[in-house]
Amino acid sequence: MTTQSNTETRKGAQLAALITLLALVVAGFSAEASESYTHDGLHFRFGVGVVAGAATIEQADKRVTFGGPGILDGVQLGFCPTENLTLFLEGDTLTLLGTELDRDAASRDTASESDDEAVVHGYLGGIGIGHYLMPANVYVSVAAGLAIDNVVSTDDGYGYAGHGPGVGVNLMASKELWVDDQWSVGLGAQLLYLANRGPSGELTDHTIAGGMLFTVSHN
Repeated sequence: MTTQSNTETRKGAQLAALITLLALVVAGFSAEASESYTHDGLHFRFGVGVVAGAATIEQADKRVTFGGPGILDGVQLGFCPTENLTLFLEGDTLTLLGTELDRDAASRDTASESDDEAVVHGYLGGIGIGHYLMPANVYVSVAAGLAIDNVVSTDDGYGYAGHGPGVGVNLMASKELWVDDQWSVGLGAQLLYLANRGPSGELTDHTIAGGMLFTVSHN
């Protein structure tokens, strides 16, 4: 894939994400709630956001770092054991679009940015807990579990794939606006961290991303 086509792909993905996020904002701020609702019963939550991040991959003779903007989305599915408290399963997908940065393994103090553009994929599947801070209707949650990542350079076709699974955590916080007695939309922030096993079998591959978050929730 050429640099030009990869740039066009990046712009298209970012535009699609922006349109989705703006639609959620408009829906939330145009909604009117005539009464105070409660968070209970089934819990479903979808979030998508624009983030910036980086991934570091350990190889036999060097450390390779990728960095750039991207999109992080995730789903929570669970229930509220008590009012305003949620227990859930969570799945997150991270896609970063950026450039490759090579670091010398011996000195670790020299770096040169290449022209190779790359796509970084990260995945987190785990369990989590969340809580609504009322009456502000601010939702905070943390999820931890199994992390999987895969890094592919889109310019030259060379891929860093097949890294062993590791661990990860995702933190989120958002201000929610009621749409009706079951649905709400929100705006906030999120931070994802993944640590995966490299060729040595140790947790040498690290990915981190953080940024804005827009959500749709049902409970």
